[in-house]
Amino acid sequence: EPEPLTEIVDSHEISFVEAGLPGLNSELASLMRTILTRASWTREELEEIAYDRGIMLDGALEQINDAAYIHFDAPLFEGQDPIDINQEIIGRVPQ
Repeated sequence: EPEPLTEIVDSHEISFVEAGLPGLNSELASLMRTILTRASWTREELEEIAYDRGIMLDGALEQINDAAYIHFDAPLFEGQDPIDINQEIIGRVPQ
């Protein structure tokens, strides 16, 4: 009998499974899932969450939005303070 094939999953595929959006590492995926729990956040709230995780907020939001643009042709987050979640695409983002 033929031997079973072993599937090799690269880090991009793992990121997609974990985050729902390719290109996000596990830290950004976790931050994204946290942010998606509410429709809006103050900048101070998100800065505190990002700081606690050792993540720079602006860079993280930019990377997550870049991934959202690739898949949905729209940003996931909008605004500076408050930072609002784009309700038009939130239901399409796998968590």
